[in-house]
Amino acid sequence: MTKDEIKQIDDLAEQCRYKAPPGDLEPADRDLHRGDHEAWRALSDWFEDNTHSWHSAMLVYLARLKGITIPQAYIYTDSWAKREIQRRDIRDDLTGEAEHAYGN
Repeated sequence: MTKDEIKQIDDLAEQCRYKAPPGDLEPADRDLHRGDHEAWRALSDWFEDNTHSWHSAMLVYLARLKGITIPQAYIYTDSWAKREIQRRDIRDDLTGEAEHAYGN
């Protein structure tokens, strides 16, 4: 990975006020698509509550975990992120919780 690609990850981490998740929240199966979906949802929810952008935080987390660039992480998470947005929309519709808007 180039210095510019690493800087892009670090810049996104700063923009979303990234915080590393507690170790017990990190999914045991590192594969977002085949792994424990509940564990990945819990991690994403933690990022929603503890950063300014759950999606950006997930990109940073996966880029660092897998040693990939932000554009690669974006491609890797595209279909998963769309399902997460749908899940959050349904949750927000059911609960009426406006504070769970994107980029809290």
